Amino acid sequence: MSIAIVIYRLKYIIFKYTWIQFVVCFGVLLIMDSIWQISLPLSRYVPYSIYYSVKGYFKNRKIIAEERPAFSKPAVCKSDSLTVVFVLGESLNAKNMQINGYKRPTTPYLMKEKNVVSLPHIYSEYGYTHESVPYILTRASHKAPDLGYKERSFISILKKAGYQTTWLANQESIVTYSYFMNECQYMKMNTLLKIYNCLKYEWPSVEVDPTIAKDAVKPIEIMLELS
Repeated sequence: MSIAIVIYRLKYIIFKYTWIQFVVCFGVLLIMDSIWQISLPLSRYVPYSIYYSVKGYFKNRKIIAEERPAFSKPAVCKSDSLTVVFVLGESLNAKNMQINGYKRPTTPYLMKEKNVVSLPHIYSEYGYTHESVPYILTRASHKAPDLGYKERSFISILKKAGYQTTWLANQESIVTYSYFMNECQYMKMNTLLKIYNCLKYEWPSVEVDPTIAKDAVKPIEIMLELS
């Protein structure tokens, strides 16, 4: 149907002033780009996806290149063998966690840990990732939302204290938190291509010592119960 309409248009509809057609089309595209309810679905389809991919790439580059002021106070860690795992769970409800008193066994593995600190009265500003991460990692709040886009995150404080920092993600970077990802010294992300290769070809294959593999199951089980 679409092809038939295009052929009919090119064959039978002729504009005397083609520049008017160009201006109208360009204006329509600008309007569509400014309305996210329209631009978001379009960004998934060719040829629009090419434009939005390039646009997103340069926007990310611009954000990463921003110079945000460093924290002036010194940061010191007295322990040289402390490992900190910070899990972002912006849509996880604290009242439904067994570790916070919930009656069902929703966090059985965490209940066995002795070095877990639960903060049940911390609330996320949003229930989805791209908006909530700036609030979680910085001093931003509903009264001062701009701090999430002007300040560095606590990752910089950890680096200042001598920590080696790594960002582990199951999704690609988004402009709202790409700056924080690049604060880390290392970054590991799962993309759709990596997941596809893993499921279809069982690649990459990593062989480790059985003892290490057994110990590695423990944090994975904890992560799965939080997801």
